[in-house]
Amino acid sequence: MDMSTISKEAFAFETFLLAVDGEVSAKVSCRWRFNPTVKTPCFFHSLDLFLTVDSTYSTKDGQITSATGTALEHLVRKIRESSDKVEVATKLILVPHGGYLCRRDILDLRLRDSEYVESVIQFTSPDSGFLPIPGQGDKSLLAFLPSSPGAFLPKKEKTLTPELLEEDLKFRLSFDWILPTKPTRRKIAMVGGRPAFDIAKGPFGHQGAYEATKALDISMVIVDHPGH
Repeated sequence: MDMSTISKEAFAFETFLLAVDGEVSAKVSCRWRFNPTVKTPCFFHSLDLFLTVDSTYSTKDGQITSATGTALEHLVRKIRESSDKVEVATKLILVPHGGYLCRRDILDLRLRDSEYVESVIQFTSPDSGFLPIPGQGDKSLLAFLPSSPGAFLPKKEKTLTPELLEEDLKFRLSFDWILPTKPTRRKIAMVGGRPAFDIAKGPFGHQGAYEATKALDISMVIVDHPGH
């Protein structure tokens, strides 16, 4: 997906200052458009975001708002690691209401096998939870970031339209993945931590169980014989 598949109408434009290469400041131009879900029930909102990074910032550019330390900085760092494009298309996922993720890796888990998603970039989950989306009077991209648990890079295909992408998101995120209260941390015991054995497929490990306990912030104790 690129700018040729999206109408330029209703896009906002902002420029921010970030420290993306150590102490070197870079100017990031952002074209973005908020896509609220109007139908009920609402399970998510989204925001189209196109980023252009200019490493030639100087004091002659005047006063530019700093976005250092925000999710935007994390997103730009990840993009620069994986893309050499001048302008990069991304899409932010926004929570339907204030709350907490049902599991830390929920976006990666739900989007990892999508035919339209190149990669998922997860943001830090705040201890106090994600904030509801800002009111209509707030027109800054930075105001939406505390409501976003992550973003993804759409695949670079001319046939991929915003409508196709939105339908895919509805299919994958139409459930209550944001909880109103913070989940209670728990501890479980796994009896026999060695790989289980499947007669038809042969031996396999417990990687899925370990990933799930980490994502759910569950402590695990493995009970087995000494030296296992």
